[in-house]
Amino acid sequence: MITIDKNHPTIRDLNKVKPEFMNDRPLELSLRHRAWGYHMTACDLDFMEYDGLTSEPVALLETKHGIWNGQLTSAIKAQRKLADRAQLPYFVVEWVKDFHTFIVTPINDIAHQWMPAGQIVFTEREYIEFLYTLKNREHCRLTDRAWDIIYTKANELSPLPEQPAYVVPPVLLPPHLIQHGGIG
Repeated sequence: MITIDKNHPTIRDLNKVKPEFMNDRPLELSLRHRAWGYHMTACDLDFMEYDGLTSEPVALLETKHGIWNGQLTSAIKAQRKLADRAQLPYFVVEWVKDFHTFIVTPINDIAHQWMPAGQIVFTEREYIEFLYTLKNREHCRLTDRAWDIIYTKANELSPLPEQPAYVVPPVLLPPHLIQHGGIG
């Protein structure tokens, strides 16, 4: 593990994070598309994680606010096929509004190679470290100081509610994922 200081890219580049533009997406277009008919099916992809240094995609993520019922909808099946064709892991990530809990479920076979035991419950910090692991950035393990900086910045962008809904005890990544960066 390295010590991450304010000059480390993980911390230094926080101010380069682009703001969310979701509110700029016209609701009118979404509603219009729905009016074109039942068989005009489409879905959004919540996140395509990629390596910012190489521009290589590393995973597809579908996020669910609250508890997901585990149903593989037609949209999730279509996204799984896309991930398979791209040879990327595909996960469904459930998150609780207070960001204390991220439940990650592997959907395709490639994702199951990253999580052989199946679903893992993460704290926010562990989830961030998992995303870094997907990007083969094991050296970006977060020191307590780095976590404090990231947590403070995240709360400035998306304030937490006053009382957390619940807190799940930390669950660590299996050692083989940390040591080998995932598959292998």
